[in-house]
Parts: sequence; C-alpha cells; structure tokens
Amino acid sequence: MIFHIRLLGPMRWQLSIEGCKIMLVFIIDSDENFVIVWRYILHKEGFKVAVASCVAEAKVFLQINRPDVIICDMELDDVNIEDFCQYIRSFSDLRRIPLIIIGALGDDKKRKMCLKGGAQYYLAKPFTRTVLLEILDQVVAQHRVSNKDEQE
Repeated sequence: MIFHIRLLGPMRWQLSIEGCKIMLVFIIDSDENFVIVWRYILHKEGFKVAVASCVAEAKVFLQINRPDVIICDMELDDVNIEDFCQYIRSFSDLRRIPLIIIGALGDDKKRKMCLKGGAQYYLAKPFTRTVLLEILDQVVAQHRVSNKDEQE
C-alpha cells in the first residue's frame, strides 16, 4: 500500500491510500432517515461520512474541511439549490469537489439547472444503492487520476 498525505492548509491534512476508497463523502440532507441509511451503506463500503442537516452547517464544515465528494439534497429549506451550487463553485479549492444533487424524479427543469450550476451528477429519487455506488466509484477513479496528475 502507498500512503499519500497532503497538506490542505493550516491544520488540514488529507490522507489517501492508493488502491483503497478512503474518501470523505459529505452528505447535506435534512431527512434524518436518509442520512442514517446512506451513512451505514457508505461506511460499509469503506467511505468516511460527514453530515450536515442544512446549508448553514455545510458552509461551516466546508470552511474547515475538504471532502472528496458532496451529496446534497435539492429540497433543503434554508437555501435555493442553484445558489448553493454557485457558492461551492465560487471557491477555487471547492470547485474541484464533485457535487451530486439528489432531487425529484421527473423534474427535468431543476436537473438541468443543477447541472448548469456546477453539479456533476443529478440523482432522481428513488435511486438504488448500486447507482450511487457506481457514481462514487467513478468519482474515486477520477480522484486517483487527478491526484496522479498533481503529483507529476
């Protein structure tokens, strides 16, 4: 195993192990049941998970931490999702973090808005464990490629 430790800023480090999925998935969702289920599934698959129940909490978390992927529910009460996408993309060090938006099935207008606003993926509810894990596997693969490019 090859360990990579990268300094992200004062008191912020990122540890990655080549060949492993030790990545931090940040879930922003006010639905406690959704969070419990997905936290369990992702932990079981080898991911670290952090959670915020609203955008205000998420912004505080993101001031200190840099997750490897953000999963955000479209229907948060405290912000318009388009504004949040733009907020994330307005910071150069957050801009590279893949953003997965979870929204309603059949809401093509909001899906297009999210993708135009900077989300890499849009998942319509209900979705399966397999679909989310396939997307996260793509994110892991892209993350490894970008880390290799940065090191060369």
